[in-house]
Amino acid sequence: VRYDQTSHTLSAYLDWRPCERWGLNLGGHLTRSRARFNPQFARAYAAGIYNADSAGIDEISRVSLRQLGVSAAVDWQLNDNLGCRFEYGYDDYEDRTGDSFDGQVQNFQVSLSYVW
Repeated sequence: VRYDQTSHTLSAYLDWRPCERWGLNLGGHLTRSRARFNPQFARAYAAGIYNADSAGIDEISRVSLRQLGVSAAVDWQLNDNLGCRFEYGYDDYEDRTGDSFDGQVQNFQVSLSYVW
């Protein structure tokens, strides 16, 4: 059984703290991924009546994806112990072999932290 997958990612991030209580984070990434499954088998279950092989599995299992994502976050230190973070992310997925895995994902997170 043979499964191959290759992924390449290019990413860049910027963190900026204009003052002690505020921080800004910006980022982006581009990922290209390819995969395929090629089991290469052949079986004769009932000679001349029923044979099974892996012909065609390689073609239908090929996947080539491109993912483009961006993110932005703001950190706010409320006091010496309490902080919060607001974060937004957007990812766009493009299936280069069809449209089965096309789509977008947006997420928004708010988190609180407390240090003691």
